Amino acid sequence: MNLTSGDYESPINEFERAKLTTRPSQVVRPPQVAESPVSFECKLERIIDFGNEPPSGSLVIGEIVSMHMEDGVLKEGRLDGDSLDLIGRMGGTQYSRTTERFEMKRPEVQQA
Repeated sequence: MNLTSGDYESPINEFERAKLTTRPSQVVRPPQVAESPVSFECKLERIIDFGNEPPSGSLVIGEIVSMHMEDGVLKEGRLDGDSLDLIGRMGGTQYSRTTERFEMKRPEVQQA
């Protein structure tokens, strides 16, 4: 993941740089990372920019149009977070691991 985050010139193939392989997507044009057990195909909804000078950034919002999951990451028909070594990018050079997860029951809403 980190190897593909560089500010490379357009001719640089980030898949080759990170020694990853591709597989075709079913709905969108960009390929998927073949090594990933979970893939989302997304269409761009909008980009919200937060300034032009550091520290600034953009929030990219997409619509998921197709999902792909290997059987090994599913448990009782749902994504099993414990089967994945999940990493999230927090911004800049900061990342986080989701090793401390917990569940919280959603409120029951009475329909009027």
